[in-house]
Amino acid sequence: MNQSSKGQSLNWYNVAPTDNLGTVSNFIDGESDINGDFYLIVDYKDGSYFDSKGTVSLGEGLNLLKINSKGEVVFSKLISTRMTYRTMRFNSEGSGYLVFTGEGNPFLSIDGQVFSGTTESAGAILILKINSQGDFLEPTVLSTEGKVYEGFFQFHLTNENGFAFLYGVEGNVVDDLEDELYLRENLVFYDSNWQKVKEKSFSAHTQNRANFGVRSFLLHGLAQAPSGDIYLTGYANLNETTSLSTNLNFKNNRSNGILVKLDSNLDIVWSRSLAYYQADASNPVVLPDGKVAFQTSFHEYVEGESPEIIGAEDVFSRGADLEGYLTHLIIFNEDGDVERASSMDRVLVERQMDFDKYLDLNGMGNLTMPVLIFSSDGPINVAYSDSGSDQIYEEETFNRNQQYFGFLEFLVTGDYSQRRIVKRRGNTRVEMNMGVVNSPICGSYFIYGQFFNTLDLGNSEDGSDELVLTNTDGTGDYFVANYQNEIPRIFDYEEEYISCDQERIEIPFKVSDEDVNSLEYNIDISDNTFLKSSNVRLSIHEDIGKVIIEYVGPQDWQTDITLRVTDLCGFFSEAKIFVSRGSTPETPKLNISDGVVEICEGDSVELISSIDSNNIWSNGENSKSIIVTEPGEYWVKQVSPSGCESENSDTVRVIVFQPTVQPIITSSASTTLCFGESVTLYSSLKGGMLWSNGKQGDSLVVEEAGIYNVVQVSECGEGIVSENVEVVIKPVPDKPVVSVIGSTVICEGEQIVLRSSQATGNLWSNGMTDREITVSKTGKYWLNVVSDGCISQTSDTVNLQVDPQFELSLVDTRTLCDGFDTIVLIPESTAQSPSFTWSTGETSKEIYVNQVGEYWVEVSKGECTNRAFVQVLNECKPVVSVPNAFSPNGDGINDTFEIMARGLYSYELYIFDKWGGQIFYTKDFNEVWDGSNSSGEWPSGQYPYKIVYSGLIDNKQVLYSKKGTIKLVR
Repeated sequence: MNQSSKGQSLNWYNVAPTDNLGTVSNFIDGESDINGDFYLIVDYKDGSYFDSKGTVSLGEGLNLLKINSKGEVVFSKLISTRMTYRTMRFNSEGSGYLVFTGEGNPFLSIDGQVFSGTTESAGAILILKINSQGDFLEPTVLSTEGKVYEGFFQFHLTNENGFAFLYGVEGNVVDDLEDELYLRENLVFYDSNWQKVKEKSFSAHTQNRANFGVRSFLLHGLAQAPSGDIYLTGYANLNETTSLSTNLNFKNNRSNGILVKLDSNLDIVWSRSLAYYQADASNPVVLPDGKVAFQTSFHEYVEGESPEIIGAEDVFSRGADLEGYLTHLIIFNEDGDVERASSMDRVLVERQMDFDKYLDLNGMGNLTMPVLIFSSDGPINVAYSDSGSDQIYEEETFNRNQQYFGFLEFLVTGDYSQRRIVKRRGNTRVEMNMGVVNSPICGSYFIYGQFFNTLDLGNSEDGSDELVLTNTDGTGDYFVANYQNEIPRIFDYEEEYISCDQERIEIPFKVSDEDVNSLEYNIDISDNTFLKSSNVRLSIHEDIGKVIIEYVGPQDWQTDITLRVTDLCGFFSEAKIFVSRGSTPETPKLNISDGVVEICEGDSVELISSIDSNNIWSNGENSKSIIVTEPGEYWVKQVSPSGCESENSDTVRVIVFQPTVQPIITSSASTTLCFGESVTLYSSLKGGMLWSNGKQGDSLVVEEAGIYNVVQVSECGEGIVSENVEVVIKPVPDKPVVSVIGSTVICEGEQIVLRSSQATGNLWSNGMTDREITVSKTGKYWLNVVSDGCISQTSDTVNLQVDPQFELSLVDTRTLCDGFDTIVLIPESTAQSPSFTWSTGETSKEIYVNQVGEYWVEVSKGECTNRAFVQVLNECKPVVSVPNAFSPNGDGINDTFEIMARGLYSYELYIFDKWGGQIFYTKDFNEVWDGSNSSGEWPSGQYPYKIVYSGLIDNKQVLYSKKGTIKLVR
């Protein structure tokens, strides 16, 4: 599970059942040593553990088990102590350290051997060192100023071969100030002799006594960089500050995640706060480039709010209307700036994992705090467990009563790579107490925990490697499983490869690993002298899957090649291939050149090769000559020691006359034929065959009815006549005639009828058997008539063309002012280049009309015609046009005030003098004003006017008015 990104397969598994005879309290902890062996801490009460060999009985108390790479328990140790087990670690030499905490007078018994020690302090840390053989050394007891808090506890092996502890001490809640309360966490370093070399305490204080408690401030993550810098993670449920940094101000009594960098002197370099409701930070890991990665969960996401990182650039500025957990992999650089934040919400099924890809978590199961597993030569792996819900996500259904366990792979850049495995963990009750341990063996890891009902240890998503464990009594069984990389497998290659006369030999192969370019390819050759030859060039082309040998020279040679494929973890597989290179040998010749030998029954003939050795005959013999007594065709070829074969010699046909054997006639098909057909009759005897119709030969082609037999005639005597075979010829029906009822060119939706001249036995090209068929699709149609198994000649072909139907549209109602307006009528048709005919007789695509009425257009394309109608209605809006001057001087030009109008339903004209007095009025549109009235002529000047008129719109009278002045010029 380190650098390899391919799938793992189950190596071994062990089960510890829980029943009425023994009770398993818990699998408390697991760890791997430098050799890849697994150490398991189990709290047992008179139970049993089943490894790959059998049953291991364990006593009541804490049991330490060492399990080797085969799943076998190497040893078990019973540990009795009043102290609390916390963790274990293994160094590069294979030694392990088991850590306990408790009160100041620790008691310890290992397999009955008692260790005791005292300390004057209120609390103590007890360290047991154990070697790979299971031997315990004298324990080490470290004093603490109080009982170590039972919450999070960190123990690490340092870069300097020393030890580091991170823990809280009970009693650190002090009320030494009137308004403030304090909490404290301790970071302590020891050298290899358990001498304290440096330490530092971190405190937090608040004035909010109501929400204050021992769980309000915890540092639970510890990592040391190669440079010696220290990274701490944890959380604080406060609304004030901590001694980590004054800039870590927490919000609203929410749990805020913490990331702190210390230098080698334990001085604070920088600190960051993950400010959001119930935020937390997992144990950090230091990446190869010095950056630090950890996982954080923001619980109870509130609509419209976003988490933020105080002291660093805000990477969570994007708001979202979500509720639930927001789980991220966050990478900081050495300066405390965020390099990447990658979302892991609902990562079981989401393929595009980026931090801005939020997913709906309402009603979904919660993603538990993932475990980051990392090695210096590979990606970041995130182990997670999750309970699903009755919801489909990207076509994958997660049942509410099922739980899943798996791994996500992220590159060291923080980019999501792939989902590694998914574990289906039962379909009723399942405990969320699985653990995962990385192994120093490349690609290997361990899973341990408890399951109820069923557990599938197969790690393929499609269930192809299903391995289901079952617990039926409801008490829950415990298990340990080891997974390792799938070894690359070589396949699809020939174990023997023979090349003749070729200077280039290409040997194809395939490898099971998908990432073939990440593998190492090697070849070993058994003949080192051959390999050192200057005429040989050997190469591997993994991209095309071929081993290529290039050899220049006439020499024949043979060698064994071993192709080895090794993955990044050092796992390999081999393929052994025998390769032979030679020249094609000379083609042998036979002592009989005419190609045919005839002998009598009981006699023989000797066939001799021109080559003394390495002969292979057609009957399998390998001598220089063979004695032939059976009829057949014989040839010989030469096979060289390198495996190269010559061409076959000329063939000799040996005929053996057998007058005492009655020949048997077989046929190529039925001997009942239709007129015009033929059948071939074959004789079981070969040579000298005489047929009853006088023809000679081993076979006879028959086209006529009759009775046939055959006999063998030779100088060895006349043989026995065969049984008779009768050939029957049946008549063939006459060629049918197809009558077409309708046109062979029709419009889509129409159909025609095809009729056969024969009443029965019809078989149409479309499979129908009626005398008449109705067709409506473009195509070729023909007919055969079948009678008594005989088929007539095919009728003439009828070609039916079906023109496609098209759409036609024309606005069904248009309006104009009859006699005044002109409009254009344009139809819309899907037909390509059709013809048009209008009710007016015009044939253009569009026409212009100025009169009301009904119009239609007919559009034709091939045999298809459509017609569309339009109704042109009268609709005239009244229009009045008034001049601005006139001159009543009798010259015939503008002598009157004359108004132009159309579409009027009513009309009134008023003309006034400059004082507003009415001097002219008319209701007659045709009446004009000549500049005078009964009082006489009016002088030049401006005269106001008013026109009141109306029109019919949709058969309703609509009134209008117009005002202005007219200039009278004399």
